[in-house]
Amino acid sequence: MKKRLRVKFAVLYGLFALLSFIAVSTFTMSLTRKYETKKVADSLYQDASRIASASLIQSYTKSSSSRKDLYNFLSAAAAYQNSTIWLMDTSGNILINTSLPFEESEDPEKLPEIDPGEFTGSYYQIGTFFDYYSKDVLSVVSPVTSGDAVKGYIVIHCYLSKIERECNSVLNISYFTLLVILGLSLIPVFGSSTLPENMPPETSIIPSSKSPLTNSNTSEPASSIWPAGPERVENLRENLSPTFPTISARP
Repeated sequence: MKKRLRVKFAVLYGLFALLSFIAVSTFTMSLTRKYETKKVADSLYQDASRIASASLIQSYTKSSSSRKDLYNFLSAAAAYQNSTIWLMDTSGNILINTSLPFEESEDPEKLPEIDPGEFTGSYYQIGTFFDYYSKDVLSVVSPVTSGDAVKGYIVIHCYLSKIERECNSVLNISYFTLLVILGLSLIPVFGSSTLPENMPPETSIIPSSKSPLTNSNTSEPASSIWPAGPERVENLRENLSPTFPTISARP
């Protein structure tokens, strides 16, 4: 019977552990990926907005700064963020791309089938960015404005591998926490198995045969030999006299 219960408990516990790992892998990973994506996108968009409003970018829109200086400025920012930064015009021409060496070219790379209207409504998107990349990337877009006119866009691309590394770190912590909880849940089981199977019976207190409340000859309790009525006090006095001698007062 006990062996059958142990097998049943082991099966149920294994099923519980398996479902717990599946729940952590599914729900925790999904929630963590959404959180990390939003976190990275917010950070990149703030950087893109600062770059778009920088004095060097504003002067470039007015043709008062060189492309070389602007390339060095954007390359330093991209290296710090471990990302790629583009400067695009409103026609979809990539004026500066920090992932490529600097070239003084009058024929910039142009994205095919680009629609600047897709940049409105959301400050980031995940995808191949108009089929430019072969894998999905996280892209944020911030407009470069001069007055009320949009002169171009600052685009920052971040590979999803960076987000996946952050998600895996959080998932490893979740797995470790789950293992600790599963281990602690076994403490009551192992604790109960160490108790003795047959507890000793409770010992009853039996009056001693030499007790003054028992008959010295029969070792029976005094209550069984005491008569009821007036003789009870006299009989008690006779039973107690050997142990407690009577002390008579002086005349």
